Amino acid sequence: MTYIQDGLYIGNIDDAYNTAFIAKHGITHILTADAKPLTREGTDGVKYKYVHALDMITMDLLSHFESCIEFIDKGRKEGGILVHW
Repeated sequence: MTYIQDGLYIGNIDDAYNTAFIAKHGITHILTADAKPLTREGTDGVKYKYVHALDMITMDLLSHFESCIEFIDKGRKEGGILVHW
């Protein structure tokens, strides 16, 4: 996982399931851009946003940017957010 700025981290699926990291850094939100959503075991109180995304040139990710930016901003204000793909 990579620290980007206060309250914002970028990581992979292993980071998203790392409950110790989530608790230590006050992660309150997780944004997933992947082929399938995360299971939510062991992360009580965490809010999730899922964007179906495949590593294909034809994927339309631009239509999701506004809602993802809003979710990231909210996550940073409420504690912290982990964005993973």
